[in-house]
Amino acid sequence: MRPQDVGLEAGRRRRTPGLRREEVAHVTVRHSLRKRLNHPVMGRLELDCGSLHVPGSDQWVVFYTVARASPSYEALRLLKEPRRGYSG
Repeated sequence: MRPQDVGLEAGRRRRTPGLRREEVAHVTVRHSLRKRLNHPVMGRLELDCGSLHVPGSDQWVVFYTVARASPSYEALRLLKEPRRGYSG
């Protein structure tokens, strides 16, 4: 399995404890799709959507990624910052 098979950037290595090649060899990967969302504050966001099948069930894990330095990346980065003066 390659990083791009699960929606990660090629060439970037991540080490995840407990996640070994033999443990994910049976995972079914559905190819990514581009999703376009209209956020009420940030406007149009373009996200890549991928999914992994949970073996032995009818469930899928769905995940979203966004390209760095894209307008959607910058919008999501701004959304995660705490708002000044917000007491909620």
